[in-house]
Amino acid sequence: MLSDKPDKYANFDFDFKDTKEIENEFLRVLNRLSNNDKLHTSVGIDSCKYGWVVVSINSLGDYNAELIKNIDQILNVKADIYLIDMPIGLLENGTDERLCDKLIRRMLQPNRGSSVFPVPARKAIYTNSYKEALRMNKELTGKGLSKQSYAITPKIKEVDEFLLDHKYATNCLHESHPEVCFAEIIGSPCKYNKKSADGEFERINALRQYFNINKMLSEIKFPKKDVATDDIIDASVLAVIGLLGLKNGFKTIPENPPEDNHGLKMSITVMKRD
Repeated sequence: MLSDKPDKYANFDFDFKDTKEIENEFLRVLNRLSNNDKLHTSVGIDSCKYGWVVVSINSLGDYNAELIKNIDQILNVKADIYLIDMPIGLLENGTDERLCDKLIRRMLQPNRGSSVFPVPARKAIYTNSYKEALRMNKELTGKGLSKQSYAITPKIKEVDEFLLDHKYATNCLHESHPEVCFAEIIGSPCKYNKKSADGEFERINALRQYFNINKMLSEIKFPKKDVATDDIIDASVLAVIGLLGLKNGFKTIPENPPEDNHGLKMSITVMKRD
């Protein structure tokens, strides 16, 4: 599913106080004028109270942010790659968890490992209440289910149903994890919680070298009841990693991911390093 361009574009703006942002903006202008590289577009998707926040970034630094109610609306957003912060590929039973979750939790220790939630068994995802999901997960895996994990089960189910109904989408829609993405571009896991002021600054600062996230955040008028700033930042880093992957190639964690009973690969996708 190759793209044209995002629906909305940022105008080049040199009215910055920061020298690094001026340099990055100049490079984007130069890239547009030289037009040496194929234009790529990457999309990052994160869940939010409204439904999903979608950030598109292209290789010229143009961006777009929008909210969609249902994940199948992502078919209307044209891009080369889509990275989503939601489990893809579910285990049916057993005491072990997905290998990708174990590996990235280990990578993010000691500060950000807790951001990797245990993923319930598929049948637990398809229940109608926390009590029923808890019973089902214990029956199938021997483990309980936190209310925090249960809270995202409707979104996990939505993505699972979407991919089972649109198998072709697995060619371009891949699971990733924002904290792993930040660790990749920073060189180590973030120090601060994403909802803290220090955590927000840390993550925005890491993204500024790739596109003008400060300008995007200042332009966004989404109601706070629909989406939090950290949701937009998470979607943004997914889009950035997708763009870097389109340039340098992708890798998965683990390298040879297992498939679930429906053929969905269970892995975390990030970019290869230069």
